[in-house]
Amino acid sequence: MPPWLTLLLLSSLSITDIKQTTSLCCVTQILQQLNVALNSSLNIFLNFEDVSSDELELTLLETPSIQLQLTVMNFKYFRILGKFTRKALIIVNIKRHPIDPVLSHFLPHLLKELHELHIVFITEQSPIIWLKDLFVYCFGEGFVNSLLIYHRNGTTSLYSYIPYPVVRAQKISQIEEYVNRRLILRNLQHFEIRTTSFIIEPRMIHYTNRKGKHVHAGYMYNAMLEFIRRHNATLKILTKKHKRGIAHVGEQMIPSKEIDFACYPKEPNWNVSQTTALYILDSKITVPYAQPLAKHWYFAKPFTRTTWLAVLATTAYGTIMLYGSDRTQFGVHLLRIWCHLLFLPQPRIPIKNWQQYVSYFILFLSGFVLTNMYTSVLKSMLTSGLFEPQFSSLEDLQHAPFRLMITQYYADYFREEKLIPDSLIRKYYISSSEELNTNRAKLNISFMYIAYEDRLDCLLYQQHLLKVPRFKKIQESVGNGLMSFPVAPSLPYLNMLNSYLRRIFESGIFQKMIGDSCRDSIESGICHLFRTEASGRNSFNLEFYLLAVALWAIGLSIATLCFLLELVIVSNVQKKM
Repeated sequence: MPPWLTLLLLSSLSITDIKQTTSLCCVTQILQQLNVALNSSLNIFLNFEDVSSDELELTLLETPSIQLQLTVMNFKYFRILGKFTRKALIIVNIKRHPIDPVLSHFLPHLLKELHELHIVFITEQSPIIWLKDLFVYCFGEGFVNSLLIYHRNGTTSLYSYIPYPVVRAQKISQIEEYVNRRLILRNLQHFEIRTTSFIIEPRMIHYTNRKGKHVHAGYMYNAMLEFIRRHNATLKILTKKHKRGIAHVGEQMIPSKEIDFACYPKEPNWNVSQTTALYILDSKITVPYAQPLAKHWYFAKPFTRTTWLAVLATTAYGTIMLYGSDRTQFGVHLLRIWCHLLFLPQPRIPIKNWQQYVSYFILFLSGFVLTNMYTSVLKSMLTSGLFEPQFSSLEDLQHAPFRLMITQYYADYFREEKLIPDSLIRKYYISSSEELNTNRAKLNISFMYIAYEDRLDCLLYQQHLLKVPRFKKIQESVGNGLMSFPVAPSLPYLNMLNSYLRRIFESGIFQKMIGDSCRDSIESGICHLFRTEASGRNSFNLEFYLLAVALWAIGLSIATLCFLLELVIVSNVQKKM
């Protein structure tokens, strides 16, 4: 071979190596710029088994890097977890366009609930034909922050896409243009967000108002509606009804992406994605309020244990003092003591010494205090009313005469999770959702009910004008959930939604929406305000005096027996004389 030909071949090979090195070096520079702009804490390389680290010049990257081997048997179980990886940059090498089949199934699981991380795709094949297919796949999996780097023969091109309202590929000239596109992503450009319509007060309700206009309300609905308005989206409400109700929505419609969200707190047994949890939502039981006590017991109720001890102590003191100073008439002294205690008039009492002065003064003072205390307590009881013992705990509910109305779905759930005592499980009354909602909305006092605390508060709002409430909420929790929205998997705007929910919750707007939804449920006619009927002036009937008459009859009977016994004793004494 001639020397000049050998030199020509060596120079051509050198030029080729320089172009490849320049191309790879350019890719590394782009990745370094992205790490700085995004403040990345980790680079994760995927599908680079056939590319050495020297060729990628990973040593030039200041950010820590790891490489996942897709050829490992258990790679499909890999998942990014932890705070450190929440600022990771995912770098994917495309070998088969638009994306490798194995990688297309692996990537969504790897980035579960972290699908808004930035993903960089690198290819050496011209992407003009399959570029849109790649970005359609990215949007379907929620990868809205996607960048494609095409490098070949020393030339490098950058591509990204605008997801709203339809996927549109976009060529980018600088990295800053890609980083600043997050402002564009906040505008959903009338993108359609879907949900389903149902009536579960106070979360979501729909009704026809006084002007004949169909209205949707509820605090979860209003929160999502405000998010949709702020980000220029469009709400689409599906009106298809399902026999299984909300269970079908959480277990079928959301995982299959028929809808994007539901206005219902995520149940613990639903295997779906969710928004950020705002607070813990307790499940509690509400039980009918205690029944009024019979009127004839009012006479006896002011006599507490302390009152009886005061009466016995005063009687014992008066008996000892008066009988000690004058031992002639014990019965007369006892009658005078009781007249003082009951604050009754009596004939003039001859006082023989100073001890009797002191004794009668103490008896007078004791009778004055006890009598006024009794009448004041009795008047207070007549004003506020007396009731049977209240059910205040789950242990008390074991002795309650009421059944616990519940649907079959939640009966099975509480039984499997063992959240309710067995004594209450035996009180289950299985009913349909329609029957349960009807009785619960009307506050039917024939049953107990169980629900999340936000719904119980809305239902019990109906009785806030009543003098005596119809239901009482047991403060012990029988289960816990999280106040979060169930959403479709890989929701593209999940981070924006989480930030919005945190802001309205921390500012108190979310709590204001909850309060307004209770009034909306009243206006819709789903719930009604209960009012105490005006009683006016009600005179006491025979029932009120029943105990007093019974005591009076018992006293007369005992007095008659004592009188007859005295007559028998006197006649026997006279016969013996």
